[in-house]
Amino acid sequence: MRVGIGRFGTLGYEAASQLSALGIGASTSVGIGGDPINGSSFGDHLARFENDDDTDAVIMIGESGGPREAEGAVFVQQQLSKPLVASIAGLSAPKGRKMGHAGAIVSGVGESVQEKVAILEAAGVRVAPDPSSIGTTMAALLGECGLAPAVDGRPWPGRVCRDHIHGLRVLADERGVARGPVGSGSMSIDDDRLRTLLDRAEIHDVLMRYCRGVDRGDVELLRTVYHLDSVDDHGYWSGPGQEFGEFIVGRLASAALRTTHAVANELIELDGDTARVETYVFAYLWRAIESEENAEALDVFAGRYVDLFARREGVWRIASRRVVHDWSCTPQVLPPALGLPLDAFVQGRRDRSDPCYGAAG
Repeated sequence: MRVGIGRFGTLGYEAASQLSALGIGASTSVGIGGDPINGSSFGDHLARFENDDDTDAVIMIGESGGPREAEGAVFVQQQLSKPLVASIAGLSAPKGRKMGHAGAIVSGVGESVQEKVAILEAAGVRVAPDPSSIGTTMAALLGECGLAPAVDGRPWPGRVCRDHIHGLRVLADERGVARGPVGSGSMSIDDDRLRTLLDRAEIHDVLMRYCRGVDRGDVELLRTVYHLDSVDDHGYWSGPGQEFGEFIVGRLASAALRTTHAVANELIELDGDTARVETYVFAYLWRAIESEENAEALDVFAGRYVDLFARREGVWRIASRRVVHDWSCTPQVLPPALGLPLDAFVQGRRDRSDPCYGAAG
């Protein structure tokens, strides 16, 4: 019996050790990594495991933060015929707190451990209750499907898996070995729930791209946020969404030394291929005071983005946006008192040389 393992190196070692202790081998271990930007996805490697004759089952190891596990669940439900066990690390990770590295921050819908477990279970995946039980969970699943290895010269006690693996009906031969999916059913309630969570995650990603585009001065990235016929009413500017990026990047380059756009509460109301979205935003603009030499001020804008999103050709983007002003202020600016050598940090840039456009190193 040979099992493929992915996503993290450290827990991959642990999973392989547990499998070995149970007489189960590992065919391949893939370290996708947990950073926000990486070169491959669960779907990429699940497809490889599905087509690999040397892999009989798969272990998918994930964590809190990001939509990758939910995206993998879609592949599992639609295309994977081999038994799969998932383990999601970070059960105690609080929302908004970075756990270990940048990719492990829970910021959007469907990104907490509890939500990911619910998504995977809705796709029919067997989820290990904790990392220490990955091996035993896989052994139990293999036993149920008649695919378990021999232990001490005796076959693992199991039964023929005749109902489903991951929500897919399967055929089993006389030995109880699954031969693949049979037929395809119509969309179920679980599928609808999964699609809703993915839609929300995709809309959240659009909002995150918008903030990066504004603060990093990335006009091309901002164009990916808006549909071609979109409109944007920013109060002091109104026009086509595709033209907003060029306007705001030019304005902020001359008016502010540094900017930070941080979004908070999100209310996403889905209606088929459209969604009404209200997002609270705090914009911080650090600027020079022209009347005073070497003097600077911090302007704070608090408001909301009231958006109409539309999904066209499978892609969510903003169809119309109106910016609502709630309050603003210019607080007294004091010298930093963090007690840290701030010059030792990598400094943010307002162009594509900023570290967010490449791997940290």
